[in-house]
Amino acid sequence: MCYYSGGNYFDELELVRHGISTPVQVGECEQEAVEDERGRDGVIETCAYSYEVEGKEYKGGGETIFDSDTVIYLPGYPETHRIKHTMGSSLTDFFLRRVLLGLVLLTLFIAPGFQLLQIGIRAFIKNEEVRDT
Repeated sequence: MCYYSGGNYFDELELVRHGISTPVQVGECEQEAVEDERGRDGVIETCAYSYEVEGKEYKGGGETIFDSDTVIYLPGYPETHRIKHTMGSSLTDFFLRRVLLGLVLLTLFIAPGFQLLQIGIRAFIKNEEVRDT
C-alpha cells in the first residue's frame, strides 16, 4: 500500500496524471504526545481511514487526515493511493517539489564527496601527501 507522501515517485506521477478522487471515511484516531527540540509539547493525531471503489473497501492508516479530505487512487490499481492534501495538485507542482528539489538536494550532498575524491586522485597522481585544507 502506498498511503504516505513519500515513496514511489512513479506512482505519485501517475496519481497526478490519472488519479480518481473519492471521499474518505475516517476511522479510529490515535494521539501521541511529542516534544520538539526546544522543549515545547505537542500532540500528533494519526487516523486510520477507508475508501470505497466499485463496492470494495480499501483501508489505509497512519495519516493526519481531515473529514473533508479525499483519496486519489489509480483506476486500475485502487490500492495505490494518496490523501489529496499530501501530494501535489499538478504536474508542475510534482516536478518542482519532487524532481527539481530532489536533484538540488542530491547535488548539495554529493558535491563535497566528489571534491574530496578529486583532491585524493590529484594527490595520488602527483605522489604528494594530502594536506589538510
